[in-house]
Amino acid sequence: MKHWEGDLVTSQQKKAIATVITGQGITDRGERLALISYLLDTPVTTMNELTKGEAARLLDLLGWLVAEGEVAFALDLARERAAA
Repeated sequence: MKHWEGDLVTSQQKKAIATVITGQGITDRGERLALISYLLDTPVTTMNELTKGEAARLLDLLGWLVAEGEVAFALDLARERAAA
């Protein structure tokens, strides 16, 4: 994710992402970033480097995972990828 690939994530998007993820009981920063990296299929070291488009896609994915009750499963996969 490079600055020239699009406008950077807004503070409202960052807040919404954090609200959804912490609302699922994921409070560890490393786990949050691992989940985000897994869902976007790219390394993410801080939410500040996301573009608006990536943040929107991430919110859609998180919404789907929450609705389907699959957040824990996605987090397990994210942990496995991060450990590899």
